Amino acid sequence: MKSETTLQNEIRLAVGKLKDVRLFRNNVGMINGVQFGLCVGSSDLIGFQSVTITPEMVGQKIAVFTAIEVKTPKGKPTNKLNLPKW
Repeated sequence: MKSETTLQNEIRLAVGKLKDVRLFRNNVGMINGVQFGLCVGSSDLIGFQSVTITPEMVGQKIAVFTAIEVKTPKGKPTNKLNLPKW
């Protein structure tokens, strides 16, 4: 079975071939009192998708936040952010 790290790397390589999508590894932690990453419980991969918007704004683009949580069959998602379960 592949590790989550291997799966994340494979996903980033595959998505890297797409023209308008960029994903980055979201490492979360703290070093010397400085927090990095989004927050505990946030997705493993974060980034954006560039999307052309409304006919009135033809040619302009916006960045749409994109996030992927990667789990192996043995992995269990946690609700550390206390988000509602839909």
